[in-house]
Amino acid sequence: MSRPDRSSFVSAWTKSALTLLLVVVVTVPVAGAQERVTVGPLVASFTDGSEPLHLVESMLLVGNFLYVVHRGASEVLRYSLPGGELERATGRRGEGPGEFSWPTWLGACDDERLFVWDGMPDRVTVYDHDLTLVRTFVVPQLASGGRPVQVRCAPNGLVATYDNFVMEIPEGPYRREHQLALLPLEGGEPEMLWRVRGDERYRYSTSDGLRTFGKVQVVVGTPSGVVLGDADSWRLLEHDLEGEVVTTYALRGEQLRPITRSDLEAWWAYDLTKAEPYGEEVVGNRRRSQRETQYPEYYPPYAEALVVGEELWVQRYQAFTDPAQRWEVFALSGGAHLASLETPRGFALRAAGDSLIAGVHTDALDVETIQVYRLVR
Repeated sequence: MSRPDRSSFVSAWTKSALTLLLVVVVTVPVAGAQERVTVGPLVASFTDGSEPLHLVESMLLVGNFLYVVHRGASEVLRYSLPGGELERATGRRGEGPGEFSWPTWLGACDDERLFVWDGMPDRVTVYDHDLTLVRTFVVPQLASGGRPVQVRCAPNGLVATYDNFVMEIPEGPYRREHQLALLPLEGGEPEMLWRVRGDERYRYSTSDGLRTFGKVQVVVGTPSGVVLGDADSWRLLEHDLEGEVVTTYALRGEQLRPITRSDLEAWWAYDLTKAEPYGEEVVGNRRRSQRETQYPEYYPPYAEALVVGEELWVQRYQAFTDPAQRWEVFALSGGAHLASLETPRGFALRAAGDSLIAGVHTDALDVETIQVYRLVR
């Protein structure tokens, strides 16, 4: 995987002024909800890192601090709240301790440390809350050849998702099976759990990638187990580490949303604008690919999940034509549906806590701004 070219972004950064907006997020009450959750005014908005923000990935709210994985600069940032001052930046591009190639996730898997996943060298880097380096360790491959593609916090460890990339797949859409395994927080040999279906992918004649509008496999750890969802329906299941289902999270009666012709045409037009800078030949190849690709009949029900205290937050799949994200909030204990939240246009929620949510706002020039909003319960 190659690193994206950032020259166009830096040009936009240096030539444009940022307009920061105060936006109120709409909350949609749920019939019979046990709790009302309201997201209100903007608390902080900031753009400073050691480099201009680009490819801001995972975030984590811990106490009065916001931790951010800035993949574009291969660094981890710590901001103080509510002011949004950048207090610490650590990491750089490289392969040594405290260096990153492609960091995409961080989590607080115990009360004292932060764990950062770097998917290129299959490595976990551990920090204390001051972002002082504690240790690094490589997540081992499986004897069968499976390679780790993500890790998440789990009870007393990390849950790793393994993929086997050597399978022969014909052209068209497909889903491989993934192996889940439990790792000690200090690193070590994986303990096999169970197999799940991975993200939907698409095999072209000369390439392979995630399927457009394809289903995703959700894997997220809870204090007592692992929540899994294969996006076949509006249902996610929490398993204990023995594999037994302990809680079901579902929107009963919710129908999958069909993908319309106008949806496809809007996506095709946008996709071609991304190809235009590379010349007519690339645009022509993209058009042929669009005509030949087999698209799903329905959108997936959801795209991501977060554990927030005693709640599970599930993001509805955001179609290209949808102006905002929408999240469904469930109680971890019992699986009751509590509320639905809609975010502002251009804002992607990355983290939530008892009183704040944080995410990334991307403007028309693809300039990224970290924003923090008040969460009222």
